[in-house]
Amino acid sequence: MRNFLEYILARLLVKNGATVLAFAKPEIGEKAFYELDGVRIYKPRSFVRGVWYLAGHIIFSRPDLIHVFNARNNRFGAPAAILAKILNIPLMFTEYGLLHDHYLVTDRDDPFPYVEKVQWDRPIMAFKKVFRDKNVIGNLRNYIFHLPMSLADKVIFVSKHNLEIARKLGLKDFQYLPYIFDEEIFKTGGAKDGDTERLSILKKYGGGNPILFVGQLKLRKGWDIILEAMPLIEKNLDARLIFITSGTDQETPELTKKIENLGIRNQVIFLGTAGVEVLRAAYKNCKMVIVPSRYEGFGLAVIEAWEMGKPVIASDVPAINEHVENNRNGILVPPKDSKKLAGAINLLLKNKTLGEKLVKNGTETLNELKSTPQKNKWLEFYGKPTS
Repeated sequence: MRNFLEYILARLLVKNGATVLAFAKPEIGEKAFYELDGVRIYKPRSFVRGVWYLAGHIIFSRPDLIHVFNARNNRFGAPAAILAKILNIPLMFTEYGLLHDHYLVTDRDDPFPYVEKVQWDRPIMAFKKVFRDKNVIGNLRNYIFHLPMSLADKVIFVSKHNLEIARKLGLKDFQYLPYIFDEEIFKTGGAKDGDTERLSILKKYGGGNPILFVGQLKLRKGWDIILEAMPLIEKNLDARLIFITSGTDQETPELTKKIENLGIRNQVIFLGTAGVEVLRAAYKNCKMVIVPSRYEGFGLAVIEAWEMGKPVIASDVPAINEHVENNRNGILVPPKDSKKLAGAINLLLKNKTLGEKLVKNGTETLNELKSTPQKNKWLEFYGKPTS
């Protein structure tokens, strides 16, 4: 989570003299209140208690601005947006990927071609539409989900593919700003229970030519595609798949069945949810990073690979193809094409010169995203907030 844009911007604002309080979704084992890199973070276990504290802070502290990130899994976005409007506090909203919106898209896991899967009139941005049919409760949830975006003084997207979708949705005041990074990508971070065992497994079974997948066990991340590619990789290349996910330390029945049916049990090293030390070790140990997603709001695994000096093979889909250029700083393959993916893996394992070129250019791309001019675009956008 340290590489999510909201955390990066919070650190940037703190370094430039602002006080930042962040409300976020709680995670198991974390404290409710803590400070990280000067950012005060509150992750309340109770929604009611969280809203009470949020309201008290906004009413009595009167921050210079409120910035809500993403509608999904954001319990405090709507209350924050309402309070911002009541108290006349500037409200900003950022959504990584509009095609993550389950009201807008019929299939979030596989939204392309989106012209066939988008329901433009389904998201409810105006209260009067709550009563457009008999499903008032469902429509009200829809309206509340979209409140931060519909009430925002400015909507900011960090992937350009969102701009056309926003226009078709009828949004008025929106713009693009680049996703930025700093030097904290892998410097510090939390450990997870079982990390010592994961490091031992990685050391014991991570020989041969390990390739790395880091992503949620959701179909849009393409975990099924990389598994289907494994039997197609040339046997003499001794490829092993290091599989890191989030939210579970055990293989799901669906994942286990897929591995067994493909006969690749000896090629898959499942590590589950990993802390930053394990992540660093996995990236350092691998020959390449695979990002076989069907859709991405951005694609952080690409950035992490470049940070660790590893070549990337990724799906040719938004928003990955906005910063990965085929055969320059990565290899792009058609989404859902395990044969093409396996072919790219074979090529990269056998062509060290190509891998070195991809890493060199990937590092240059990452340095641009870390650059002061890119950060200044956000600072200019924010103005000079103190809180």
